[in-house]
Amino acid sequence: MKHQLHPARRRLLMGAAATCALSLPALVRASSNTLVGAGASLPTKLYESWGQRFTEVTNVAFGYAAVGSGQGWRLMVEGAANFGTTEIPYDSVTLEQYRLIQFPVANAAIVLVANLPGLHSAQLRLTPSLVSRIFTGQTRYWRDPAILALNPHIEIPDLSITPVSRVGRSGTTFALSRYLTARDDDWRQRIGVTAQASWNYGLLAIGTSALEAVATRTLGAIGYLVAGRRLPLELSLISLGNGESGFLKAPSKAEEIDSWPLLTPTFALLHQTPRNTLDKAAVDYLRSGITVWGDLTIQSGLLPLGPEQQQSVWASWQRYGLIHGKPA
Repeated sequence: MKHQLHPARRRLLMGAAATCALSLPALVRASSNTLVGAGASLPTKLYESWGQRFTEVTNVAFGYAAVGSGQGWRLMVEGAANFGTTEIPYDSVTLEQYRLIQFPVANAAIVLVANLPGLHSAQLRLTPSLVSRIFTGQTRYWRDPAILALNPHIEIPDLSITPVSRVGRSGTTFALSRYLTARDDDWRQRIGVTAQASWNYGLLAIGTSALEAVATRTLGAIGYLVAGRRLPLELSLISLGNGESGFLKAPSKAEEIDSWPLLTPTFALLHQTPRNTLDKAAVDYLRSGITVWGDLTIQSGLLPLGPEQQQSVWASWQRYGLIHGKPA
């Protein structure tokens, strides 16, 4: 039966580190003359850098609220945003019901990080089964024999393990759970693929930045973040077991993520029929981001879409009349 897990130490951490890029009240006040995007915290840097360039080119004000993938969907359904963002794929029936269109804008790698003093640039090694046991509270100490056996190259401190997970519906949570479901039978039976951290063990944080902050100040913490972030000194990347191929070193920048097994597209949502000039501006903004501003995408720690992915996006846009012909 799913979700029969250790109930210990489940706690929600909030505070300054949990605030989003731009508050919803500020967006609501500005929405009459501001292009508004809202949703996933993973690609916040991407959308903000695209937004800054878009404003420079068009003089259209831009605001982005990193409120999480689930909230991004809700705000689009309610009509409160010109575009939404998520790492959670929605089925065609649901999208048609709410007159939305979903498509990828970039590719991201999710990496595991640990707060273990003394690791420095060395990467701890974990298998998918150990990651599963850690997040479900079955493996609770870093000097567990199974972890020590994989890591003779480093000195692991004698600390308890504190998993830090995202609260609410999260695309990074979805990507992690999908990865573990495909590689660990125990996780598949207990948890499965989910966008919400339902394993009832460890700490919770609101948003990617808050998760990083909580892991940074918690000795023995483990968490999951998008690759390419400049990590605090307290956090080290974790290598993942890859079957007979041994261990894959976690990528630290966008150019290194192609062979990484824990990948996810980051999606955007548009209204199938633009309601106003700002909805139309959202189409121009996302088209420019995908086709022209690949340099900003890479600087944000993400990989631009490949040619086939781009063609798929334009085909879906053409079906709804959002563009005519091939984008410049």
